[in-house]
Amino acid sequence: MTITLEIHTTDPEVIALIQRYWALNEECKPVENVSAMLPFREVLKPHALAAYVRTHCTVYDENQNCSVCGCALVITSRSEVKRFKQHPLWPCAVCKAELDEARRVAEAQSEADLQERVAQHAERVIAKKTDYSTIPNDLAFVLVALERAIAPRLFGGRFTFNDCQALAPMHSEMFINRLWKAGVLSDDPRAAGTSAYFVNANGLNYYPNKIRFMLLPDELLGGGEDAFNELVVRPFTNEGMLALWYEYAVADCMAYLNNQLQEFRQVFPVHKTEEIKSAIYTALKYYSTRDVWSLLWRVVQTVSSNSNHKYSNKERSAGTIASKLRLQFEKARKEKTDLGEWNRLKSIPAGTLGQIFYELYDIDETTDASVIIKTLSDEEPLDREEIEASIDAHVKELMTSALANGSGAAAIYDFAELIRNGAGISEAVEQIAEIYAVNCADEPSTC
Repeated sequence: MTITLEIHTTDPEVIALIQRYWALNEECKPVENVSAMLPFREVLKPHALAAYVRTHCTVYDENQNCSVCGCALVITSRSEVKRFKQHPLWPCAVCKAELDEARRVAEAQSEADLQERVAQHAERVIAKKTDYSTIPNDLAFVLVALERAIAPRLFGGRFTFNDCQALAPMHSEMFINRLWKAGVLSDDPRAAGTSAYFVNANGLNYYPNKIRFMLLPDELLGGGEDAFNELVVRPFTNEGMLALWYEYAVADCMAYLNNQLQEFRQVFPVHKTEEIKSAIYTALKYYSTRDVWSLLWRVVQTVSSNSNHKYSNKERSAGTIASKLRLQFEKARKEKTDLGEWNRLKSIPAGTLGQIFYELYDIDETTDASVIIKTLSDEEPLDREEIEASIDAHVKELMTSALANGSGAAAIYDFAELIRNGAGISEAVEQIAEIYAVNCADEPSTC
């Protein structure tokens, strides 16, 4: 028999009952049914007999051992008996109590360490200041948009990532993180509490859905609205604005893509996020935001159709979104496809960033890419003499090569197309000269 009985009574009748109850055959099955042992004194029911037996003995199964100390485990039911040796899976009662106590002590130490770290972090946050006058142009722009998105909580209040969703159509946390990294915003442990933080190998970390932010005060004027209006609300230059527009426009397009994928009951490939953003960014260099929406709509149509194919599925088809967008972009460029006039969906507002771009620069989702590049470019324009001097050699090379192989008209057309799409004169001349120099080299008989 694989069980060991530890009897806690000296009553002969009770001892005999226990031995009958736990008597097992070679297959570790009970020899007698409980009903055959009833009635026993005041015990009349089978479940009552099992409880009665348990109060007068402890049973150990030698085939079930503690995962810590290896001793036989206590069982309380005849159905728990194992015929063969089992792999240790759990601790015995004594070891479990010791493990629970060790875990409790470790958790208490971890909690004390967390509270100490959070308290130290809170002290550093209280001492933090920033200089509003040195906030970069693009970040000041984002800060003005943030004030509009969460007003009036920016001054003296606290806010979360979720509170800032009105900042942009999507990925508003990306802009908040930029302000945080630049030392314009700070998390506030006093407002969030220790539950918003945890400690790992990298030190003190935070839960994004619990962290709370605040605007750091200015070194001289403090953190009120007056200081903000005096130093942050300023005449904005174009420095960094084109890159900021592309970040905003990519987020706008990602919001549209997510909406359309949900509309067609498709999935978004999270592992392909950066690849999709890159493809959108490339398209925005040549098309307005609403034109890119049109391209994305075509992509989602194709993805939705392909997901129903025999050897495909939603996940596999969604993984091709970036490559299909690039193909649509190239096709539209070559064939000069009319992408139509797409209107902003009511469920995807432009956000306060979009509002301020329109108010200050008169650009929005309908503005051509070339106009945006021209409007937001921070490069100082060269005068005519400087331009002519910089492109003189390339122009001579271009005209010689293009006329020699009979492509003069095509070269001029391609040059105009590059200019229309926002390229600078020098850049356009260099690209066209390189293209037609290659053509000339490929056709020696005509040069």
